[in-house]
Amino acid sequence: MVNALKLGGRITALVLAAGIAAGCDYVTKAQLDEVKSAANSALSEARAAKTAADNAQRTASEAAEAARRAQTAASAAQTCCNDNTKKIQEVLDRILKK
Repeated sequence: MVNALKLGGRITALVLAAGIAAGCDYVTKAQLDEVKSAANSALSEARAAKTAADNAQRTASEAAEAARRAQTAASAAQTCCNDNTKKIQEVLDRILKK
């Protein structure tokens, strides 16, 4: 995303450099304003994309944490189930021995 933000500045610098190299007489103020507008638009879109990416990263982190909690709960439930199975088997064994 940082690269996308730098892109707008690079486009503006490139166009300005091309204008200077070609001679300022060939680049009108309207053309320069159009390029600046395009660069500003690109910068705005890059910032919006960065915000969206930041939000997606936050959501992904929250989902990963929820998955970790779910795994912990599932492991605890499995341990409890195994313990209960063992206890039931012990009770059945005692009953059958009588």
